Amino acid sequence: MTDPKLPEEDARQGETGKGVRYVLIISTIAAVLALGLIFAFVI
Repeated sequence: MTDPKLPEEDARQGETGKGVRYVLIISTIAAVLALGLIFAFVI
């Protein structure tokens, strides 16, 4: 392999927004709760 020509920070093509982590956490929790409620009422 050849050595990288750019530092890691310079090689990145984009940056994630500041709230992406919280959106992922909240949406995952909401999806789990929604599926739990669906299964609770169906079974």
